Amino acid sequence: MKDFIFHTAEWYRANPPPTVVPLIGPYLLVEEGAMIVFGLPEAGKSYLVLQMATCLASGSDFLYFPVREAVNVAYLQGELSQAELQKRWDCNFPDVALKRLHMCTEFGKTLDSISPNTFIEHLNSLEIRALIIDPVHEFMSGSASNDEHT
Repeated sequence: MKDFIFHTAEWYRANPPPTVVPLIGPYLLVEEGAMIVFGLPEAGKSYLVLQMATCLASGSDFLYFPVREAVNVAYLQGELSQAELQKRWDCNFPDVALKRLHMCTEFGKTLDSISPNTFIEHLNSLEIRALIIDPVHEFMSGSASNDEHT
């Protein structure tokens, strides 16, 4: 186990952390950050993150939070078929055509079943700056995705 390292306040002033680059709002979502959206089943979490993906890809405000700039987004969906995702997209964003939003539906495939290097190389080749995995538990081995309580 790693030991705790304490520093003085002066040390922190002399060694500031790297600058945080916001993607949404000043601190709602930052580059190299993470966000977890959770709630009850059927609460609209997937609609919310699809809206977030759309706003990131278009550079439009997300729930009144400014999006700094349009970025390439990968949206990995594990509960909806391609037809269902397309229908949801067409119903909610009928006039939006985005070249920056890359969507993928994968049933039964876990992230550790593919080569991490291949996955990262593919994201890098698309210059992805935001990765949305919806829902995370569908892409984890040994997950509780078959548990009736998830």
